[in-house]
Amino acid sequence: FGIVVFLDCHQDCWSRHAGGSGAPGWTLERLGFDLDKLEESGAAFTDRLGGGSPRMSWNSNNARLAAGTMWTVFFAGEDFAPKTTIDGVNAQVWLQE
Repeated sequence: FGIVVFLDCHQDCWSRHAGGSGAPGWTLERLGFDLDKLEESGAAFTDRLGGGSPRMSWNSNNARLAAGTMWTVFFAGEDFAPKTTIDGVNAQVWLQE
């Protein structure tokens, strides 16, 4: 049939609040992030308030505190953050449920 498939397995910096798109902001808040201070602290370069932040880049935001923490906890929280819990449940388990 001549069908060609290209899988694009990329990640978008967890959330628009972490400089990308995807998960809602409350997921960051549940791990203790203050959404109003992510940009100011350097945890993420965002454009969530509009105006086109020239520093916002998915490439650089994946290595910043907000997205890096969320990806680590989501995929390996039981190993790297076993005492991090949300509602008494390990954060990795909670985020994946």
